[in-house]
Amino acid sequence: MLDTYVNIIWLSDIHFLSSYEEDEKYENLNNYINSFHAHIDSIADKDQYDYILISGDTAQGGEAKEYELFIERIYNKLEKAFPNASLLIVPGNHDVNRFQTSELTSLFIDNIGINDKKDFLSVNKEFFYSAFENYSTFFQHKKLPTSESSLKDNKLLFGYVLNKEKKMLFILLNSAWYSVGNGFLNHYLTERVYNIDYDKDRKDILEELSNEFKDVDINVDNFITCLTSIIENKTYINNVKLINEFVNNLIEQNTITEGCSIPSFEPIVDAIIKFKRKYILKDIEYITNEYGKQLIGLDVFKKEYLKIEELYNTYNDFIVTTIMHHPINWLDFNERIPYKSEKDEISNFHDIKNFTDLLLTGHEHVPTYHKTEMINNNELLHIQAGCFMDAKKPLKFKAKKNWFSTLSININKRTVSQSKHYYDSDVWNVEELEPVKLNKKHDTVLSKDRKEIITTNTFDFRKLIDKDNFEKVIKLESNFYSIGKRLYMIIDQLEDKNFGVCFDKLKEMIDKNSLKKIYFIAMDHHHSQFKLYSNKENQKLRVLDSIKRDFDFKFDKLRNNFFSELKESETEKYKKLKLIGVIKPYWITETCI
Repeated sequence: MLDTYVNIIWLSDIHFLSSYEEDEKYENLNNYINSFHAHIDSIADKDQYDYILISGDTAQGGEAKEYELFIERIYNKLEKAFPNASLLIVPGNHDVNRFQTSELTSLFIDNIGINDKKDFLSVNKEFFYSAFENYSTFFQHKKLPTSESSLKDNKLLFGYVLNKEKKMLFILLNSAWYSVGNGFLNHYLTERVYNIDYDKDRKDILEELSNEFKDVDINVDNFITCLTSIIENKTYINNVKLINEFVNNLIEQNTITEGCSIPSFEPIVDAIIKFKRKYILKDIEYITNEYGKQLIGLDVFKKEYLKIEELYNTYNDFIVTTIMHHPINWLDFNERIPYKSEKDEISNFHDIKNFTDLLLTGHEHVPTYHKTEMINNNELLHIQAGCFMDAKKPLKFKAKKNWFSTLSININKRTVSQSKHYYDSDVWNVEELEPVKLNKKHDTVLSKDRKEIITTNTFDFRKLIDKDNFEKVIKLESNFYSIGKRLYMIIDQLEDKNFGVCFDKLKEMIDKNSLKKIYFIAMDHHHSQFKLYSNKENQKLRVLDSIKRDFDFKFDKLRNNFFSELKESETEKYKKLKLIGVIKPYWITETCI
């Protein structure tokens, strides 16, 4: 059996600027782009590439002009050079259009403490989608995977691609939902810091407490309610647990008991102001630090996750490749570490990690000497991309550290070969790395859902006969097909004598088409041993071998019966005739549905 390969050209972190339109200012850039296309022309077997992969940061600021120029100057030519490749793409932090995030940032700041990031994303999906609008719009009409893919439906922000022919499941994730850069910070500083008058706050809080509780026997419950309301209104902090802890400490430290009176509210007011200053600083740190704070958000897109889970369980022997912009160390704690949350939940991203054989990420602009790594209990191969173009001003644009990759994934051997293409001294060089073995063990038991798909669907037998030239296969009549000088018969009665083949009809088709070679094509799901694929104790290749041996034995009988039943007058006519039996396994036939 010939090995099956999935070939990918992979670019990441392109950072295309709208100012690159001014060609005369960017001589180094123009030389770099021209040499890149010349280098692409030198790559062999470009028609054998399946995908063009971009793992984020196509643009520098998510502006429409940046995408327009990138597509015009790089992508269109790339798409033409790899005629059979479709686009796999995810957004990065620079694909956020930060001119379209003002409403989003305002909503987020105003809801600190009420919603965590996951809840906030769930409630405000459309605002988040709008931040990536230019990214989605400019790639929406490119050559995307068409069959069994949700990428286009999800505006190219996340999704899956199932490639049954090549036995691969791609999971594409958005790790840049909260990559709004300085947008949150600027809005926060304006609304929460620069516009704050602490003296007025102090005066207002003191006045409110005095009017309510001066010279009054304290009812502790009423006092706690009042303090809580003041803190919520004056500090913008809405974390109920945090406020309750602070108020209880305040009551204890000031020895406030039922029926007591409070001689001075000054210490309480000072504590509230101090509390506000402290958490403003904490909020600034939380909002502006993207490292360790990114969110995949699959818990929000539950329907998508459940579909991915279903595909993984159905096609459990497929190689699973997950693509996202940020490496795992950039993710939020709950997505990095499989600890249960306060709601007794574990992020669905941990399931994705456990599904995955190969993880491809960008963002960190790693150098060419950066090595691949095995993570997730040594079961997940992580490969990071280099920077294809680093956004620079005209005179500072340099390309000597820029590079991209080509990947060749051997499906049968479960290995990944990477070639690093790097630009140095105006010349492209290629470093070909040794293949890396994928370590993850797969359950090869035929799933119930997959079995049902195989046994209940109809097949395009032309593809079963010759996948690459199926349009040339001619349907003759009944179960007979031909291509060139070859005759094919589809047989589906594997338990019957002679597989249900009528010898007289067979001779009629041979004579009518003047053919000397006949192939009998059978499918393993018509065999009684097909059920053994569902047994956990059986390896699928062993089951197939058993089916083949039984089929070959019965086919020899058919062959002998055919020639032994020939009349003496027919012997000379058919003595050079070759009858060849072929049985196709389900992982081949399912690609012909």
